[in-house]
Amino acid sequence: MKKLISTTALTLLLTSITTISFGKKLDNEISFEITGGLSSICYSSELGSYKPMAGTSAGINYLHRFNSNWGIGTGASFRLYQSRMNFGTFNDSYITTTTIPPVSTGSDINNFRFDYSYINLQDKQQAFYLSIPVFAQYEHDSGFYARLGAQVNIPLGGGSDISCETLKTSGYFPYENHTYTDLPSHGFAMYYDTGTDVALSYLVNASLYAEVGWNWDWDDRFILYLGLNGEYGIGSIYDRDSTAPQLQYNDGRLDYTPIWNATITDGNGERKTITGAKYNNYAFGIVLRYSFGW
Repeated sequence: MKKLISTTALTLLLTSITTISFGKKLDNEISFEITGGLSSICYSSELGSYKPMAGTSAGINYLHRFNSNWGIGTGASFRLYQSRMNFGTFNDSYITTTTIPPVSTGSDINNFRFDYSYINLQDKQQAFYLSIPVFAQYEHDSGFYARLGAQVNIPLGGGSDISCETLKTSGYFPYENHTYTDLPSHGFAMYYDTGTDVALSYLVNASLYAEVGWNWDWDDRFILYLGLNGEYGIGSIYDRDSTAPQLQYNDGRLDYTPIWNATITDGNGERKTITGAKYNNYAFGIVLRYSFGW
């Protein structure tokens, strides 16, 4: 009996979905959508481990149909892109200067080598954008649809969340021939579970995107869309206008540099950037859209 009821219910559901897929499309349509899936920032690095991350978006669209198959539209959506870099260990050193006593009239007495090392360093980047698309939509009488378009992405904010399991700092002063490792007031110590948030200034850019899926007419006015969409930015969302060591020593204060701007000493003793200079947004995931027409 239960099997008969289940079979009957499934048959009715499939019949109703098939039936509502052939309704007459209205000329104008307003829809509300959410997306989920991979939504990240792509960049290169010779160090560490790059990890793309999931993100989401929510927005509203307007579609005008020329006929039952073709239409064009626009809208607005709020989008989140995320990525991160992981370093099991991270070691660096460089020559810098302190004005903390002792201070001498000698030109080099306050120059020293600052050494620092991390265990499980992580730099997570987030970018919030307002996206304004222009797209063309094709629909088949069966319910299949496809969208192709471009969008302008306007930055709203975001930054780097920097954290680590341990951070060890020390300072070697040649004039004393001594290395300080336990002087917290001067920035030389062992730190645990530390980190900070650093704001980043993102750029306006553009993306190309495509979407395919299925829609169902629930009645004469309301339509449900379910599909897959993909997006790729055609311009960098960040301009690296300055560089600095990943951990900057400023007279006992330690300032963190986002990994996109950070430098490290290479095997030749030269400072080099950790990541490449291009940062492209991209996304791939599921879209759910509910619309009403007139």
